[in-house]
Amino acid sequence: MFLKELDLDYSYEPETYLLNQRNKKPIKYLIDFYIHEFDCFVEIKHYGSQLPDPEEQMKAYLLSKTTEKNVYIW
Repeated sequence: MFLKELDLDYSYEPETYLLNQRNKKPIKYLIDFYIHEFDCFVEIKHYGSQLPDPEEQMKAYLLSKTTEKNVYIW
């Protein structure tokens, strides 16, 4: 695993977040990694071979707003 090779302290799937959407039902989101040293989240999608779709972008945005932490999709 790349994060382990970098000797980063991380948690895998640390918790499921309930994300509120305006005028819609809340959605559950289980983020892939939390990187402790950088106080941020990382979501791995498509092994970096394509851009995240709009739904993935929206979930990352909502998680960032909910937790006040940066979220990166790779």
